[in-house]
Amino acid sequence: MTDPLEFVESPIKTLAIFDVCDTLYTENTTFGFIRYMMRGRKIFSMFDATVTSRLSPVFVAFAILKKMTGNDYVRNIYLSYLSGIKRSELDLAADAYVKEVLEPLAINWTQAKLKEALSKGQTVYLASSSIDCVVKAIARRTGAQFFSSNLEYVGETCSGKLASDMTGKKMNAIADLPNLKLGFTRIRVFTDNFTDIELVKTADEATIILPGSRGRKKWTGCDVDFVNV
Repeated sequence: MTDPLEFVESPIKTLAIFDVCDTLYTENTTFGFIRYMMRGRKIFSMFDATVTSRLSPVFVAFAILKKMTGNDYVRNIYLSYLSGIKRSELDLAADAYVKEVLEPLAINWTQAKLKEALSKGQTVYLASSSIDCVVKAIARRTGAQFFSSNLEYVGETCSGKLASDMTGKKMNAIADLPNLKLGFTRIRVFTDNFTDIELVKTADEATIILPGSRGRKKWTGCDVDFVNV
């Protein structure tokens, strides 16, 4: 007699991965958080205005350096402003930043997809190159798990540097997830970031978030869906 269980399909176990910056929120959350921490400080404000203006020769110089070397000197300088701040202070400030600044900048479409994935019992990870105090605060508010770049601390004091950088390394981080041993049968990815291309190629379902009608060409050859937000 044939065992009836032989024909029962295994349940689909889905891993849903969401980028954060410009995918869940219209903000670069590393820079945004540091601006939040440094609000009211004139020297920082002058630096910030100089390196973010596309008409500034300083902006152009840093852009060329990044293209030539692959190093993000601007981000490193921004991070240095966190030097000397206690971990507990950064964690508290990150919670406030998410509530006061990020929530009004939420991208409704992807936020809804994240909530839908959680409601269906899917395993949801925020996968971000942003700093850990911010991504952790977002994860707490959304109910997702996360991995991110990590700030370096000496004792409990931030050094103003990164201990680890997730940029371009999300695929490795996901491969190391202990949950993968449980055997996911479907992987979904939501991102706007072209550095996630290896992750996108691995996914069973990938959605690229675009701020407008441009940006599709660089994804040529990838089996993806596009959403304009």
